[in-house]
Amino acid sequence: MGLDNILYQGKQGDKFVGIEEKELTDILSNLTVGYLVEEMGLINSFRGKVYAEYVEKYTGKSLYKSADFTLKDYKHIVEQLTIDVASRLGWEKVNAEIKASYKNGYGHSIPVDELESLLNLFKYCVIKKQRHGNDFVMDAWY
Repeated sequence: MGLDNILYQGKQGDKFVGIEEKELTDILSNLTVGYLVEEMGLINSFRGKVYAEYVEKYTGKSLYKSADFTLKDYKHIVEQLTIDVASRLGWEKVNAEIKASYKNGYGHSIPVDELESLLNLFKYCVIKKQRHGNDFVMDAWY
């Protein structure tokens, strides 16, 4: 089953509005980008399926349930991914031959710089959730 995660902020009527910010586009551009891209080439989604196993393994949180994430959940994810990414970056610096990437169940290797971008995405989500509360949502589309 596929999974795209889309970031929304605010509503027009009863529908959430996709975030259109260069900062988010810059963060997501190093990830496997989702199918939903806003006008002007700004990105507001990513292929959650690629990262779901990794996120759940290290945080216990499912990207399939991202619409229910609270500020506490985002902070927990950032804390746990920071520990993992920092250790992988350390391995990469100590021995270049050690693979610092994570290989998911689909055989896709996720390089450490991509994992770092995923961590930065969740840091961005913490800030958005703090500022906008329930008007900020990372929805799961599958």
